[in-house]
Parts: sequence; C-alpha cells; structure tokens
Amino acid sequence: MRIRIVFYVLLALACSNSAFAKSLKITVGGKSLLVEAPAGYSDASLVGPDACALIKAQVSPEHRFLGLFYEDAEIEEIRSGASAAPRRYFTVLTETRHESKDFSPDDPRIGNEAVKKAYLGLIARDGARMKVLLGELAARTGRTAKGDPNISMNIGDAVVGEMLNVAPNAIGMLVVSKPSRIVEGKNVVFPIVSVVTRVYLKRKLVYLNVYSRLETKADMEWVKSASQQWVAATNKIN
Repeated sequence: MRIRIVFYVLLALACSNSAFAKSLKITVGGKSLLVEAPAGYSDASLVGPDACALIKAQVSPEHRFLGLFYEDAEIEEIRSGASAAPRRYFTVLTETRHESKDFSPDDPRIGNEAVKKAYLGLIARDGARMKVLLGELAARTGRTAKGDPNISMNIGDAVVGEMLNVAPNAIGMLVVSKPSRIVEGKNVVFPIVSVVTRVYLKRKLVYLNVYSRLETKADMEWVKSASQQWVAATNKIN
C-alpha cells in the first residue's frame, strides 16, 4: 500500500510539472532543435495563442516566431484571466531567408566576425546617444522609475549600446528601444532594454532574445546576465 501511495504522489508531481515544460522543441530548416526554458520561466503557448499575440505581433516579416517564455507567475496570472503584460520575457526567432541554410560561427558571410563589424558600426553611430541614456539611468538609481517614458528617445527609436560575446557560437548586442504597445485597449509607452543574440545551433541560425522594461541600469545588467545563462543552458541540450 505504501509503495502504491508513493507511486501516485510521484505521478501527481510529474503531471503538475508537465504544465511548465522546461525545454521547447523547434524546427529550423527541417532540423529539430531544443531551447531551454530560462529558470523561473515557461513556454507562453501553454496557456494558448492569445498569450503570445502581443509579442508575436511585433516580429518583423524577415523573422519567423518560434517561441516565447514568460515568468511562471505571469503565466498563472494569464490563466486566471489577466491580459499579458510582461515586464521581462524571452523570445526565439529565426531569419526566414536563412532558414534552409547551414552556417557556422566562423562563416565569412554571416558568422561572428562579419556580424561584429556590423555591430561595431552601429555602436559607433549610437555612442553619443547611449551615453546620454546611461546618464539618465544613473540618476534614477535608488528612486522609483516604474515604466518612466521620459527617457531621451522618440517612440519607435532604437539605440545600440554594446556588443556581447555571449558564447563561442553566439554574439549579441545590447539595444535600448522605446516601443508603443496597445495593452487592454490603451496605448502604453515605456523603454525596453534587450540583448539580441544570434546563436548557431547545429549549424542553424537562431535568435535568442532577452527583454526587460528599462527602469534603472540594473535592468541592463540583468538582460546581459540572463542572455549568457540562457544560451549556455541551450547549448548544453543541443
């Protein structure tokens, strides 16, 4: 009897944990890949397509949306009927024009060195603007700046601030942007910081991108750390 009880307890735990899958299976150019769920986050599609609609609508036509991770607490709120309005999230994309091709990090066409040159050009272009933004963020330290839209950017702007060698097969760039979104019928504007990372998984190009609302400089440090940890975890399972 005791063995039977233990069995049912373990079965119940397995069923409850399956609601939050810890890896996402994707297909790029006919090749199956796995993307690890970041710690404390789960596949947003588990609660239905509406949970992904807000973020998916922002994906450019040049990219194909493959996955989205929200915080577990956010997913529970959505399941309870709340609208999706995440403070932090992770997206998985690929480039449609490159989907059928195989690449490596040292590919002269779109490998790390080629991408570095392009990123350095963007950083040089945006250096003065990023310096202003960093000064504003430094002034916010220690005080509330929840969703403060008064950062020195126009709606729709994006400023590239830093290139990141995330892993041998991955290179990223730090971007500050100021998108406008419709949330619960209202136009909401707030700055976002992200790390957009190109990762070569089994010779396929995948973007593992990390986003956070930008309130203080700590949010910049968070996206950089989260990006490195996520890419490392994903590399381990491929």
